[in-house]
Amino acid sequence: MKWTDIHDRFIAKRYWKISRLDLLNEFNNKFDLNITIKEFNLHLKDMVLPKNSIRKFEHRQKEVGERWKDGVIHIKMGKGRLKVKHTILYEQHHGEKLKPDELIIFMDGNKKNLNIENLIKITRRQLMSIIGRKLIRKGDDISKSEKLIAIIEMHDKLAPN
Repeated sequence: MKWTDIHDRFIAKRYWKISRLDLLNEFNNKFDLNITIKEFNLHLKDMVLPKNSIRKFEHRQKEVGERWKDGVIHIKMGKGRLKVKHTILYEQHHGEKLKPDELIIFMDGNKKNLNIENLIKITRRQLMSIIGRKLIRKGDDISKSEKLIAIIEMHDKLAPN
């Protein structure tokens, strides 16, 4: 089947409001077609859907192009490749790419707080020091100063005299 802009606009307008199966049924009725769910899903993977929409029928709301996984937002970067949103925001704001041994943590422990002031770059080694000092625990409200003190102490121990 040849997909047209009319088809894509019809899908995009309804995609975030109803289930895929209901959308497929409406689509087939509207255009007098008999597209299978497999064909439909394959086409949806190629579509660019509008941003900032919420799929209302899902048990967990997800932004377009974004997925919740392990409590953080992941953004689809290509075929099956996901990248955490807070890392993307940090890299864009600071104009630098993270090294393989670096990561971004949330200062207040709230994984939904994507405010740039809440994001800090640390090394995996520093993170292990923070975890070892029990400054990061599930459900705790960790202060920025406690984390920074741990990072500074770690740095002082590793720095050559």
